[in-house]
Amino acid sequence: MSAELVEQYQEILPLETHCPLCRRPSSRSDATSEHIIPAWLQTRLSLRDRLLTLPNGRRRHYRSVRVDICSACNNQRFSQLENRLTRIWDRCACDESSFYDASFEIADDDVAAWLGKMFWLLARLGFETPDPTTRNAECVDTVVPQDLMPFMTWLGLYVASYALEKRALSCYSDDTADPANYGRSYSLYRFRIDDQGQPIERFNLIDHYLSMGIAMRLGDLGLVCLYDDELHARWRSAYYADLSSTWVHSVQFSEIVARMFYDQLMLHPLARDFTPFWNSSLDAVITCNGFKRGADPYWGLSDDPDLYADMLNRVMPDGTHAQIERVGDQFTTFLRDRAGNLWDVVNNCPRSTA
Repeated sequence: MSAELVEQYQEILPLETHCPLCRRPSSRSDATSEHIIPAWLQTRLSLRDRLLTLPNGRRRHYRSVRVDICSACNNQRFSQLENRLTRIWDRCACDESSFYDASFEIADDDVAAWLGKMFWLLARLGFETPDPTTRNAECVDTVVPQDLMPFMTWLGLYVASYALEKRALSCYSDDTADPANYGRSYSLYRFRIDDQGQPIERFNLIDHYLSMGIAMRLGDLGLVCLYDDELHARWRSAYYADLSSTWVHSVQFSEIVARMFYDQLMLHPLARDFTPFWNSSLDAVITCNGFKRGADPYWGLSDDPDLYADMLNRVMPDGTHAQIERVGDQFTTFLRDRAGNLWDVVNNCPRSTA
């Protein structure tokens, strides 16, 4: 199944006949209905009757956003991970401790797979659902546009690898076949969120298909995962390094997400071109991106302030507008001032990250 998985990963298999996670054939008698946003989160954060905004701008209740997956994925591989997360969340809620601190009990690979599962299932469901806003158009589209799905299939391959208990690794186009060269298939960041006495939502989910990124806020934990062969972590993490040693306001976390998603739109096209292959000795899927190891895939591409501003306003919480002051090529926003210092949103002044 493993070599076949790599050979056929770009084929979009029907939800009626195949599990969207592991890609194995499944019958209706074997399928189980899965909440894409986990049921335990919906219950504990009172999300069931809240509305989730779809890519076409329409909204649906969280409780109704479901898809059928096979019993093996639902009750075994991913269920074990959900149970661990649930226990940690309940323990933190009981003793009022930090979910950010406790989150490190979950390995990066598991966190990336958990977020990737939600991201991929949202995309798959959207790909199968006709977009009512195009019903009178000459060409009827789906909620997730058809032309996006070929780009998203690499995420499906990553999720399937985890579902089948295979490794997922990455390399560069000029790497030798030495396992020492292989790295992660994603860039994962964790941030500690501080509401500084301000009433904020305890949950938020943001995804962006072209950036191949998803972000989630859970209490004082902010997560961002980019499925990019670890390019962002290698070449852009220094810009965000000081943020890992301080608290960030929820509005600033949204801006961090916007900046990271924007970074991914600035990647060189070759760095977004993934070629997977199967390595039997490692029992792993290896994705090779089209860039060379020593070259910065973000370097030399022109910045686009208008695109950055648009991304900011896309991800800002409801009722909040990105306030951007432009001086030449520099920006002052909720995150940093002109000198690059982290901004204190509540007190409206720079603050130290020490």
